[in-house]
Amino acid sequence: MVTIQTPYAGIFGTIPGTIEAEKYDLGGQGIAYNDVTTANEGGAFRTDAVDVEPFGTGYDVGYIITDEWLEYSVNVTAGTYKIDANVAAIAAGKTFRLELDGTTIASFTVPNTGAWGTFQVTTVNNVTLTAGQKVLRIYATSGDFNVDNITFSAVNSVTTNAAPTVALALPASNTAYTAPASISISAHANDSDGSISKVEFFNGTQKLGEDLTDPYTYTWTNAGAGTYSITAKATDNAGATTSSAQATISVSPSVTNNTCTGIGTYIENGGYIAGSLVQKDNKQYQCKPFPYSGWCNGAAWAYMPGTGAYWTDAWTLVGNCTSARVAEQATVNETLLNNVPNPFSALTTIALETEEAGEVTIAVYNKTGQLVQTLSQGYLNAGIHEFAFDASHLRADIYLIKCNTQNGVLTRKIVKTE
Repeated sequence: MVTIQTPYAGIFGTIPGTIEAEKYDLGGQGIAYNDVTTANEGGAFRTDAVDVEPFGTGYDVGYIITDEWLEYSVNVTAGTYKIDANVAAIAAGKTFRLELDGTTIASFTVPNTGAWGTFQVTTVNNVTLTAGQKVLRIYATSGDFNVDNITFSAVNSVTTNAAPTVALALPASNTAYTAPASISISAHANDSDGSISKVEFFNGTQKLGEDLTDPYTYTWTNAGAGTYSITAKATDNAGATTSSAQATISVSPSVTNNTCTGIGTYIENGGYIAGSLVQKDNKQYQCKPFPYSGWCNGAAWAYMPGTGAYWTDAWTLVGNCTSARVAEQATVNETLLNNVPNPFSALTTIALETEEAGEVTIAVYNKTGQLVQTLSQGYLNAGIHEFAFDASHLRADIYLIKCNTQNGVLTRKIVKTE
């Protein structure tokens, strides 16, 4: 069977644009790449012989030595280009060249960046390319070094910069919160002929914050009661800006509720059975199920909820009687809600620590707010609980874990890579 060379994931790279080193063509050794070892020494992203390793929230190709090469199927727009290579090495004098359809278009010297994980851009200017579907090759003329990506930027004398696009993902317009509110704000931004340099978030004309990297997010904490107009503004690498449509949200004053209304105060040997509720010192407790329930009627010195020497053998703390809990107020708390790994490619483990026993719902939503999967819904004891989330069938994107607990709502942003 004849093996043919095809672009990674069936998608041609584009020039102008950025070519990610780890997304070399399919076809294998001697066809799409040349690597002198037979295993992926970086152990990440792909399973063939090319040495791909994690870098930041993505990957780079490392362990590149003399005469190794990688190829990429690309569509080229005719023009003159500045070529930036993001590279790393721990010794000076390492070199490589770029070829298009076998013709050398640029030669680079890799600087000594001081560490394998410290990358630096090296540039070749005024490279003129003709249009067409071509094969780009990165050829190591003197190793060893690491490559993150190669960026081709058009430098034609007459250019028109296209403004970026930006849209709010969160919050949705007309969302209601309760003070003091923690409001998660996120936006999608794109630039068709360059890159996004920053996304800023505003309440009216008041700047709340900014994010320099995708995914673009900000959490506004302790927002008081009122009505607010939230927008995002994207700025591209040429300084052009675009603002999103606004989302109008409201924050209501907090309301204090007594959750122990109608629940009797604990008394010694009160005839309690499994599930019995009592209140004591402004807290609510529940008698544990059999065989522990008999101890709920034990001596107060030993089993009085909250103070007895052995009260946790008989009772579960449900929560405070008086609380200002917010049904839709979401807080980010990586101590109580987290996941490993993050980012992840297929599977991740979500860990939740519940401070009090009670009804808990934990679910995953996409960035438009649509439910993806409910991981758990029901009663959980206080403690740490883990849930496996299989996202192998989902596309690479940003997702949101939302957890409704006894103490309010927790959220966490998670990122699925390709």
